[in-house]
Amino acid sequence: LRLANLIMHSSGTQIIDFDDCGFGWFMHDLAAAISFEEHHPAAPTWAQNWLDGYARVASLSAEDHAILPALFVQRRVQLTAWAGSHMQTDMVRSLGADWLEHTVRLCRRYLDGKSWPIDAG
Repeated sequence: LRLANLIMHSSGTQIIDFDDCGFGWFMHDLAAAISFEEHHPAAPTWAQNWLDGYARVASLSAEDHAILPALFVQRRVQLTAWAGSHMQTDMVRSLGADWLEHTVRLCRRYLDGKSWPIDAG
């Protein structure tokens, strides 16, 4: 679920775009949910809110938390490849000219061992 995949109508909310749905590791859901917005200044807060909400119904181990930086970067790199193959679409054009620069910066933060390779910093 991402905001871009929620369609609001007067009769209610509808969900679209299920290409990332399937059976997989639940921790990847957070990486998918924050997709395209990893560089947003509020991204760490969004991720922490997700984790806090999840912890209300199930426990998260230290290993679960430790894998998140790799999942964030893996997803962003995956989306970079997708953007390259969809360059002529409105969605990719809407990412903005600096989206790829943010991707490189996020990857560098990950390689430098930053605990959260997401945000605008």
